[in-house]
Amino acid sequence: MHQLTYGDIKTATDRIAGRIRPVTLAPVDPGAIRTAHGDPLDDREPEPCDVWLALEFMRHTGSFKA
Repeated sequence: MHQLTYGDIKTATDRIAGRIRPVTLAPVDPGAIRTAHGDPLDDREPEPCDVWLALEFMRHTGSFKA
């Protein structure tokens, strides 16, 4: 099985450039979502993180949705 590389992704990006429609993104309010606790023995507090939502419902009908 072929291991996916950055070069593979770059090649695919170049191949489909100009043929796809960008998806609309919306940021979630800062601080609305925090990181989850990991290991129960980890004493770090949850931290705010940046989260963006892909508004798929605004996509053109029949467009590729990834």
